[in-house]
Amino acid sequence: MVAAYIGSAGGIAQHTRRGERIAVLIQTRRGLQRPEQWRAKHLRWVLERGLGDLSPASRYHYYRTARVLAAT
Repeated sequence: MVAAYIGSAGGIAQHTRRGERIAVLIQTRRGLQRPEQWRAKHLRWVLERGLGDLSPASRYHYYRTARVLAAT
């Protein structure tokens, strides 16, 4: 299956960077190596606790990225 991305290259790159940070937070906290192992509770923890140092606008962008990750 080939993934089709909608959006600019910059937007895709931003999602990728945010996704990598989400992966690092989950790996550090829970020790889960692959996204296939993640559950909704892991993404919820990242959004509620793991990104607490970010502004509300930045957390919203991470929320959008988490929605993309959960949909795949």
